[in-house]
Amino acid sequence: MLVVVSEKTGYPVEMLELHMDMESDLGIDSIKRVEILSAMQKQHPDLPEVNPTELAELRTLQQIVDHLGTNLGKAAPATAGAGYIQRTNRVPAPTNHAITRNLVQLKAVPMPDFLEYALPASACCLLTDDGTTTTTRVAEALLAQGWRVAVLSFPPALVATQATLPNGAGRVLLADVSEAALQAGLQAVTNQIGTIGSFIHLRPREADTAAVLKQLFFLAKHLQQPLAEAAEQQPRANFLTVTSIDGALGLDGTMPFDPISGGLFGLTKTVNLESPRLFCRAVDLHPGYEPEQIAAYVLAELHDPNRLLVEVGYGNHGRVTLETVEAPLEPYTPSEQITPDSVFVVSGGAKGITAQCVINLAQQYQCKFVLLGRSSIDDVDTSWLSDTAADEAALKRQIMQHLIAQGEKPTPMLVGKLARRIGSKREIEQTLHAIRQAGSEVAYLAVDVTDAAALNVALTAGSQRLGTITGIIHGAGVLSDTLLEKKTVADYTAVYSTKVDGLHALLQAVPVQQ
Repeated sequence: MLVVVSEKTGYPVEMLELHMDMESDLGIDSIKRVEILSAMQKQHPDLPEVNPTELAELRTLQQIVDHLGTNLGKAAPATAGAGYIQRTNRVPAPTNHAITRNLVQLKAVPMPDFLEYALPASACCLLTDDGTTTTTRVAEALLAQGWRVAVLSFPPALVATQATLPNGAGRVLLADVSEAALQAGLQAVTNQIGTIGSFIHLRPREADTAAVLKQLFFLAKHLQQPLAEAAEQQPRANFLTVTSIDGALGLDGTMPFDPISGGLFGLTKTVNLESPRLFCRAVDLHPGYEPEQIAAYVLAELHDPNRLLVEVGYGNHGRVTLETVEAPLEPYTPSEQITPDSVFVVSGGAKGITAQCVINLAQQYQCKFVLLGRSSIDDVDTSWLSDTAADEAALKRQIMQHLIAQGEKPTPMLVGKLARRIGSKREIEQTLHAIRQAGSEVAYLAVDVTDAAALNVALTAGSQRLGTITGIIHGAGVLSDTLLEKKTVADYTAVYSTKVDGLHALLQAVPVQQ
């Protein structure tokens, strides 16, 4: 194990210990974990396969070793006795690298059948309060079928009003929008009304969509365990979200909508993947529906026996879901709108796949680029590095020697941090060189794309140097790929803010050209 980790990370074997945490001590992300495990299984074909969910739970190298040892030789009941022979003698299937183009379109689906089931007497359905009579009508419908109902109301700062509740429904009001308040609210529901065996979210229309989405994100995080426990004790436990984009999951084309609401669908599908025992459904209802109609559709989806659908809409096109259809790749023709005088501002454009796209644009059009990134290339001193530090392992060895010469202890975390900073500087410089080699002008600006004030200053300087900005490419992003139950507020903020707030800041900073 230590040899494989050394090969994949560049850390010398003597620096590694099995008790080290892969993330906090070694900086190994989920992608690198898969690479390590794949290398182990290639060297030792008799090792058991580990699914991504199990792999995410293993924190240290020792835990991986123990897990592989514990499961060695085990096979699924249906394949016991044949699994080892199939694994050691299998011939890899030919890889098809053909790239296909697929379009998303609406697909009509029939009205759902009705699966009769009930919650245990001690369980309740948790319903979020959208502040309107829709909550009232849905609560009434749930009570009418004999269910306990708990209504979770958001703080007035988020949702100004509270729905009137029917007799028999209980309410818990969140103290504020913090994660701690959410946890306290869920505990209050359990203590006062019953264990949570079902969850329905009604998105408030008169509220900050982004703030509501964040609340639901952490509700999903803290509901996974109680709902999973409920699924062991009752016929069905569910996670259901309801929004009103356009009744066609954003594809109706006849009405404007807030695209942030679409995050509910991504979140619901994530819960569906991480908690396969739950019945998960995201429902988009036409904004013109009356509360009574909404309640009827919510109950219909709640009792749908079809577990293959995860997202549906009701509106001008009837009951629909989404499907993809393959479409031919259109022949490439150069754009007449992009000229050598065009200036693109590209967030996250100096590294990764976005950088490769920029280089190809430069080769095709010789236009100009203002690249934005958080990494500074001027603050990283590499004067002590020799030319032999060409690969990751060699670089980390030189960093170790440099730290020792400076009187510092070369821990994996410190070595990894310096290696990433130096690697980032090198990649940025290589990107800038490739763009200039293609005949384009380029400026690199170290700025946080979510800092609107700093972004305005940086883009003003970039425009003065290269000309009026004529296009935006938003490639900046932050990776935080742990399971939902392990996500922190910092994780959510970093990912969401960089992608969504960063795009908003770019759109505000770049004037629209008439």
